[in-house]
Amino acid sequence: MHRSMTTAAAGLAVLMMTACGAGDPPAPERSLNAVYALVASTGIDYEPQRTTRGLAARSALVVEGTIAGVSEGRSIGDPELDLPPRSTVLLRVSVQETHKGTRQQAVLVELPSEGSTAADFAAVLPADLRVLVYAVPARGPNPGERVVTVSPEWRAAAQVWQPTSPQGLVVSDGTAVLTPLNDLRFPGTTLAAFRPAAGPYPLGVPLR
Repeated sequence: MHRSMTTAAAGLAVLMMTACGAGDPPAPERSLNAVYALVASTGIDYEPQRTTRGLAARSALVVEGTIAGVSEGRSIGDPELDLPPRSTVLLRVSVQETHKGTRQQAVLVELPSEGSTAADFAAVLPADLRVLVYAVPARGPNPGERVVTVSPEWRAAAQVWQPTSPQGLVVSDGTAVLTPLNDLRFPGTTLAAFRPAAGPYPLGVPLR
């Protein structure tokens, strides 16, 4: 079993661009690094798949496209613990290719955000960001947890999805490829290497 250990979220500083002038607030950098700084790793045990076909077999949906918007998701907490609820955001993926599952124009994908808001994500998403998602229907809270809040977008959705495992969210800006949920980057590759028919799942290197 492999465990995704790092929580990349509030404790990480988002890279900022130089302010235009004295007293002006710095503009957030729209980059993969900035997106990665906001995404919390899942911290779950999972069995890494050696092939993209193996990951697809565990998934109900595999789609590729661009991010059309970000909204708030849910907050989930354990009433027995004196800890703030963990939060999520919803990525609206405009689907350009469906590799598995029913063809849809757009799907909602839930990601852990650890306190980062939908506005935080929207401020740093590169315009040319592409995503490949291996997904399953969104799961309920873990044993002992309960849903504290649910956004209107979540309530209105016919279906919300989650990445099948940390390997199941692949993002690229055309120059780099990351799987932010397990803190890996993949030099010299493109999204094509992660499609279900590609073969072996690419080997990554730690982001830090």
